[in-house]
Amino acid sequence: MLYSVMAITFLAGALQGFSGFGYSLLALPLLCVFVPARWAVPVIAVSSLSLNAMVFITFRRNLNLKGFLPMAAAYIPGAAAGGIAGIIVSGRIDSSVFGKAVLVILSLLGVFGALQALV
Repeated sequence: MLYSVMAITFLAGALQGFSGFGYSLLALPLLCVFVPARWAVPVIAVSSLSLNAMVFITFRRNLNLKGFLPMAAAYIPGAAAGGIAGIIVSGRIDSSVFGKAVLVILSLLGVFGALQALV
């Protein structure tokens, strides 16, 4: 089991190194096959946070504050609105419908953002 956990963590770290994302997306579901989720989630959260902190420290000089600050400012009310919407909707409709609606909205925003970038 220990070797499986080490291999999964290594492969997820390699994916993160190659693509810039994906550590938690790959590691968490695969780790849950070998260990309980209540153990895997905090381990992945701490290791992902430390991995992202190392990447930030390494590339902090390349941070574009003019592009970052508007995103950071929009994140806080957006996260709050999403959390409130999730709480309100969770008891009224099926969560899969809510998830699909979020995916459709994000896809449309991505398409319109890409079209706007082309113009």
